[in-house]
Amino acid sequence: MSKSSTSFLVQLVYFFPLQLLFVHIKKNQQLLLFWFMLFLTITGNLGLKYGIPYLFLAPEYL
Repeated sequence: MSKSSTSFLVQLVYFFPLQLLFVHIKKNQQLLLFWFMLFLTITGNLGLKYGIPYLFLAPEYL
């Protein structure tokens, strides 16, 4: 490997947002699961088979 690519890899490993992601993966799986479920809900991919995204379009109030 050349010096510039090695330097780039070292900078990438010590990049602060990437370090935060590593720590979250290591310590906070439940929090990441919450974010994953929230992302799926927002994109409309959660519960597509059961019609859950349509509840956000036309909610029924009792």
